[in-house]
Amino acid sequence: ILVLTSIGLFFPSKGEAALGDRTLSEGMVHNDVIELQEYLIAKGEFPYHSPTGYYGVITKEAVREYQEEQNLKVDGIAGPQTINKIKVLRSGDMGRPVVKLQRLLKAWNLYNGSADGIYGSGTKNAVIQFQQRNGLTADGLAGPQTFKRLNQKATEVDNPIKELTV
Repeated sequence: ILVLTSIGLFFPSKGEAALGDRTLSEGMVHNDVIELQEYLIAKGEFPYHSPTGYYGVITKEAVREYQEEQNLKVDGIAGPQTINKIKVLRSGDMGRPVVKLQRLLKAWNLYNGSADGIYGSGTKNAVIQFQQRNGLTADGLAGPQTFKRLNQKATEVDNPIKELTV
């Protein structure tokens, strides 16, 4: 039972909440805050090199700055509009979210570079190529529709595993 419990902790179920399923605000401590901070790092808005998981004054200010730059309501709260906008990756972004994107593109055999976390021309070209092949708007921006389709490969790989033998 301990092994199965540990597996659940390290490999959360697909039904678990993800960034965008809830509004995040000052005072919260949550895995979604870590993911938000990773996107803020990728956009160059968060002053630390790694996320803290705590939505304090610094995170609130980083969200406010991002909202102002993106012409969103500036309140320091990461609600649906802010989160949906911040989750769109583009040239110049850097960090863990870009590494995830690059790994997904590799799974589709469209990206040959290293998963270095830098959204440069190689990543952009791979995104455009993926979008063209999958009937998406080929703008080089990795947004919700692109990620939804990219993640289907991971789902296809995960689905054949039906039972765990201990």
